[in-house]
Amino acid sequence: MSKSTDKAYAVIYEALTAGRFRPGERLAEERLAREIGVSRTPVREALRRLSAEGFVEFMPNQGGKVPSLSFDDVKEVFDLRVLLESYGASLAARNITPPQLVDLAELCDSMEQAFAKRRPGYIEEISAGNRRFHRVLIEAAGGQRLSRLLPQVIEMPLMLDTYDRFSTADMNRSMRHHRELTVALDAHDADWAEAVMRVHIQSARNVYLESVKRRADANRADAIAPPRRGTQ
Repeated sequence: MSKSTDKAYAVIYEALTAGRFRPGERLAEERLAREIGVSRTPVREALRRLSAEGFVEFMPNQGGKVPSLSFDDVKEVFDLRVLLESYGASLAARNITPPQLVDLAELCDSMEQAFAKRRPGYIEEISAGNRRFHRVLIEAAGGQRLSRLLPQVIEMPLMLDTYDRFSTADMNRSMRHHRELTVALDAHDADWAEAVMRVHIQSARNVYLESVKRRADANRADAIAPPRRGTQ
């Protein structure tokens, strides 16, 4: 694979997982090539690779499109994440290195500070820190098969603006989970790390799915509401 394709892949992947593209949005090859600074061929190859990994729907002669996941799709992704990432956390507790523990502690600090200050763009800052936190855990877990399986089920929910749906209580709980995970990993306690990760993912899952249900209920209510007086 060429360096240009690797560059295009990295840029598009980061934009997808950061939520800069919305579900259903078309990924025009010409526009992406211009923005990334490569020709259309590397962009096309990058989109094919992302399609094979489940991050993009690739359509010949049309480019790619960000997938629109159904309620059941999202539920399945979160359920897989509970299983795989809790297992990954238990492996990470056995294998994590001191520099990786320092990285996790610093990421906890930066996310907590961003939330406390709540400056413009703080949600994006927390999301970036969260992505890095979970990527460090994957690296610490080791294992080639797990490292291939985990990114898709970890990154896919991050494309769904999960943190935008968090209340203050939800965000505080997520921060506490990150801290406790770091402590459990520092103690090299596999059972503790696995349990905290399981609760951490289940909490995010419940917040997201409940938000989807509320929006769907609100849309249904609007659809069946009688017209206001004086309107047609």
